[in-house]
Amino acid sequence: MKRTIILTAILFLFTWELFSQSNGVVKISGRPPAFYRAAVYTPNPANGDVVLQNVPIYDWCSGCSPTSAAMLLGYYDHNDYDKMYE
Repeated sequence: MKRTIILTAILFLFTWELFSQSNGVVKISGRPPAFYRAAVYTPNPANGDVVLQNVPIYDWCSGCSPTSAAMLLGYYDHNDYDKMYE
């Protein structure tokens, strides 16, 4: 019994990649989904909301993380770290 379990585990480990659906590559079209709509938010200072000035606004491109990272880097590039990347 113990030998069967070990052989099954070894077989599973060596054949996992053959039967898995993912090849390790994520492909996206670079366009937002058809149902995507940017959220509209009005800050309320009474709630303690703070709005940063001089943050570049970019359209959604290749996902939320790359777009927000570009906005963050753009903010730092315009404020205090003007030679962050050249």
